[in-house]
Amino acid sequence: MNRLRIGIVSDIHSNFEALRAVCWDMRRQRVKIVYCLGDVVGYGPFPEKCLKIIKKISSRIILGNHDDCACCQVGIERRLNDLALEGIKYSIEKLSLSDVDFFKKLPLQATIKDFDLSLAHASFSNPAGWDYVDSPQKATEELKKTPTRICVIGHTHVSYVFGNKEGLYNELPEKLVLDPEQKFLINVGSVGQPRDGDCRASYGILDYAEDGAVFFYLRQVFYNIEKTKEAMKKNGLPPFLYERLFRGE
Repeated sequence: MNRLRIGIVSDIHSNFEALRAVCWDMRRQRVKIVYCLGDVVGYGPFPEKCLKIIKKISSRIILGNHDDCACCQVGIERRLNDLALEGIKYSIEKLSLSDVDFFKKLPLQATIKDFDLSLAHASFSNPAGWDYVDSPQKATEELKKTPTRICVIGHTHVSYVFGNKEGLYNELPEKLVLDPEQKFLINVGSVGQPRDGDCRASYGILDYAEDGAVFFYLRQVFYNIEKTKEAMKKNGLPPFLYERLFRGE
């Protein structure tokens, strides 16, 4: 049976080693299309390298709040905590003018009608508000406002699947069949800075079968955290930003 696999990545946060591991895994998983949900930069040591890769592999790229801070630098002190601010200031120093201009042109959301799929960084209903959809109540309200059967987001750095009938899936099987009678909100977690207690890089795969069935896979991939830490340390980024990578928080 022919299948089309779509890779969904989010919150790379300048972590080149994590992104490289995810790219390798997507090749192994026979992913044909990649969508990026934003926050390519911030926190980590290689914003320019990560953006170059994301531009190369992605069919659609959505603007994240850290990307927005990198290109619209007025008032970022009010928008970010001190640690995030250090990371974004470092990213701004490394990005070229063309990189900044690229971010300025990115959309806040997208709808892919062929796949009945919506893309957003934080939420589809209020993308510029950078809200955290981090509870069943918020997920329920968000699904009421999404125009497609499946909506994928990031931003919280914690993965989950929420169905408008089943609610939150507390445990995900290796392959989750997406009930055609439900709408789904799926958070694919973070490639570069997961905060779910698992240090592995996280991303998602939507698998579209020829008969119309859709499956979801949450992929979590080991990468060289030590190498990322050394690069962050060398470039003077705050220790907490690389120490937390080992704890997945």
